[in-house]
Amino acid sequence: MRIVLVISSLFPGGAGRVIIRMANYWSAAGHFVGLLTFDDGSTHPFFTLDRRIEHQSLGFSGNSKNLIDGLRNNFDRIRVLRKAIAGFEPDVVVSFVDQTNVTTLFATRLTRIPVCVSERTDPSQHDIGKIWSWIRKGAYGWADAVVVQTREASGYFPQRIRKRIQVIPNSVDSPDPEIRARTVDLEKPVILGMGRLVPAKGFDLLIEAFSMLASWHPEWRLTIIGEGPDRIRLEKLVREKELTGRVSLPGAVDDPYCVLPEADLFVLPSRYEGYPNVLCEAMACELPVVSFDCPSGPADIVRDGVDGVLVPVGDVGRLAETMGRLMRDENERRRLAQMAPEVIQRLKVDTIMNRWNDLLSGIVARRGRKPAANEKT
Repeated sequence: MRIVLVISSLFPGGAGRVIIRMANYWSAAGHFVGLLTFDDGSTHPFFTLDRRIEHQSLGFSGNSKNLIDGLRNNFDRIRVLRKAIAGFEPDVVVSFVDQTNVTTLFATRLTRIPVCVSERTDPSQHDIGKIWSWIRKGAYGWADAVVVQTREASGYFPQRIRKRIQVIPNSVDSPDPEIRARTVDLEKPVILGMGRLVPAKGFDLLIEAFSMLASWHPEWRLTIIGEGPDRIRLEKLVREKELTGRVSLPGAVDDPYCVLPEADLFVLPSRYEGYPNVLCEAMACELPVVSFDCPSGPADIVRDGVDGVLVPVGDVGRLAETMGRLMRDENERRRLAQMAPEVIQRLKVDTIMNRWNDLLSGIVARRGRKPAANEKT
């Protein structure tokens, strides 16, 4: 099968990691994979691509100055994307993330190419603006399939779109057996948070919670792995809470498994999610985890009290209380950690990718197309 994937960029973030994992999987299986991104190609992809994948940077990301400029830019994007997609002669197109999905659907309108779009966060929580939201609800009616990561997320869309929705969660890899030889050293004992430094990830709430515990647990540290526009605000909060030296923000890593095994406790403080990869990966690394029970994802991953702890979303006091209890109780941390790796069995890569394969094969067949045979590239 000839598969073309579309995403705005391959900069650090969950959507980029997932699409690269899928691209590499399909490429290794012998499918042709084309990858289109909207960036200008000046920054090397943060994640490692299989060398057989054909990646093109289309060079039209960026903000528009005004409405007229925005309309002109979007028409240009649609034209360029349409030509790029056609150049790959795909059997099917898979697009990731709201506005990119809309652009892709316009670019493939009135072609016979099947298109699957995928939301990578909870659309009821992630505001993309009234105009984009309105256009999305119309354009998604053109998609052959709409993939969301949880049933909760599917409830956002009108019934005519829900008929096209498939719920496919993220997969989780087993940690590399040699990973401990490559881990990043952290000052222990340490609480670890990981994700893009943006308001949705709630790292300000995690710092607030840790500040309530810091004087009672002087030996503990907090490390937040990731990069993003919230860095300056978070660093200021660390200083205001007088936590300099106790809280560190060392930046992003391309392989979470190089850091996760070094943690003593993992916390996901997100205000909302799609299906948090890093929560699954922390559990795969036998870590005790605490997560806000935010929309959507954590409740589908963590079995509360069995392999992790869920806390009411936004309740900083309860988060601090739960963290403090686990910081004090090594036996409870060990009990949760022993159960956590069962997430690997529930979300095996082959199992999740087989669901994607079945979906794509089905929509190609419904369009009356005969997929190309697997081809080594």
